[in-house]
Amino acid sequence: MNSYVKYFPIILATELAQAANFDFAEVASNGSLSSLPMLVVFIVLVYFMIIRPQTEANKRHKKLVDSLKVKNEIKLTCGIIGTVKDIHEQYLSVEIAENVFLTVDKNAISKILPQNTIEQVKS
Repeated sequence: MNSYVKYFPIILATELAQAANFDFAEVASNGSLSSLPMLVVFIVLVYFMIIRPQTEANKRHKKLVDSLKVKNEIKLTCGIIGTVKDIHEQYLSVEIAENVFLTVDKNAISKILPQNTIEQVKS
């Protein structure tokens, strides 16, 4: 993972704190709310650029996991492809070669492949 992605929440929090750098006591005494709209804009931007897209991605992945069936051909996040042989509550068994099985977490599923993809890859 890139270092800037890893530390993005910390950097964002720091930037928001600097952008919202106003003293509530001063605002109360002056009656000035000039910094408040800027703070609201930043909160809205954070919601639409970070929180909402991640929520949508989580919903799509949950829908993908819920649609899994035995004999589906899948691709894992690590790039391994295989056929679903057994589905449990949190894990599933994936056959990656003849009589070679992996037990993986459902979160490791990247996508469901079209039928016969594995046969096409082998030939």
